[in-house]
Amino acid sequence: MKYLFFDIECSDGKHICSFGYVLTDCNFVVLEKKDILINPEAIFHTGAWSKAKREKSEKDRGITLAYPKETFTSSPKFTEFYNEIKDLLTDADTKVIGFACDNDARFIMWATERYKLEFITYTLYDIQRAYREYKELTCQPALEKALEDFNVDVSEHVAHRSDEDAEVTMLVAKGLTERLGITLDELFEKYPSCQGRVEDGKIEFTRVEGSVCDGGRYTGTNLTRRNYKIFQSHIRKTKPALGKNLPLKGEKICFSTLFEDKHFSEMIVLIELISKNGGKCVTRAAEATIYVEIESTKVCRRLRVIDDRISRGKAVRKMNIDEFLAIFNITYADVLAMGEKFRLSHIGKILK
Repeated sequence: MKYLFFDIECSDGKHICSFGYVLTDCNFVVLEKKDILINPEAIFHTGAWSKAKREKSEKDRGITLAYPKETFTSSPKFTEFYNEIKDLLTDADTKVIGFACDNDARFIMWATERYKLEFITYTLYDIQRAYREYKELTCQPALEKALEDFNVDVSEHVAHRSDEDAEVTMLVAKGLTERLGITLDELFEKYPSCQGRVEDGKIEFTRVEGSVCDGGRYTGTNLTRRNYKIFQSHIRKTKPALGKNLPLKGEKICFSTLFEDKHFSEMIVLIELISKNGGKCVTRAAEATIYVEIESTKVCRRLRVIDDRISRGKAVRKMNIDEFLAIFNITYADVLAMGEKFRLSHIGKILK
């Protein structure tokens, strides 16, 4: 058995600009290390969108990628590497491992949808979840915390270079297995909640009753029948804020079902953001003044209604997800992070 530790960097919190990995044996001996540079065909913006927010806080200034922008833009686009990445992720003799890798998996899904490619189906293991179980933490531990815990020296590593970050994840996994005195395979058996499945554009992690990754908390992302009731209840209970200069004052926002159906937690977050800025989230396209769409090979059932209203001269604006989030000076990665916090919170506490 081989072990593929991988990491992804994006130019803007959404579009992939590098896929890096290290391939090891069961003893953490590196067999291969590679950084695949990709032209994201998107803007390069790794910090907060608001200048005022960037100036107010150092952490909002963003990250510095390991290569100049020109190095990425002169590289081939994702379609050129699709088969190579697919082969790496689906090799039957390889286990795929990352740190907080549900986000990385989403970036790959977004790229496959964008370029009208087939979704990649594979199993992955999240070292962050395993470490969290080991420490019995109720919050998501940062990579730096784990590095400090296992005395991992990363002074020679290049930050935000995907293959280097993948190797750092490997070193954390090595530290955790050595601390516990077990193998990687035994680690995954000990903490089954770190195992996830990526299939048909969805990511589902194993739910284990009593684990800190579950513990009575919601962990799903799809708009199931149960979640739909919560979703509709939250829309009804959340009222638009009052104020003169709110950016969404009087607006009714409707999302593409292709986003809404697969991003339950993120939608709860967005409903609240919209209301705090004077708007109202709606599920009927006939009511919408703003329609938020996503790139997809599938057609949203609401789009025909939106296009018909626009053709009849109705005041309806179309925005992609990035344009819409720019209203709040946040990126898609920010929404994913907030959605993860929601998943780790008890639904009763949020919706009571």
